[in-house]
Amino acid sequence: MSAGRYLSVLFCALAVILPMRCACAEDAPTACATTLECLQAAYDIDMNASARYLAYAKQAEKEDYSTVASLFKATAFAEEIHAKRYARLIEKMGG
Repeated sequence: MSAGRYLSVLFCALAVILPMRCACAEDAPTACATTLECLQAAYDIDMNASARYLAYAKQAEKEDYSTVASLFKATAFAEEIHAKRYARLIEKMGG
């Protein structure tokens, strides 16, 4: 793949990924009764986002956009890292 094509695909992928990441924030509750509930909501949102990004990666691979698929996979991995951090905090707080 040429450098120009690579950058074009990269920018298109980012144009798709970044708004989706922001959209996840809309799923968050505006108020939680407890911090533990907020952490659980954040965990759920990030795990759902991870699954969604993996599904997007699978579709990109089907369409032979391996670079885009890699970006979706990396984003899914990042969401899993966030979720694991929340899970550790939830456990420490007795949840």
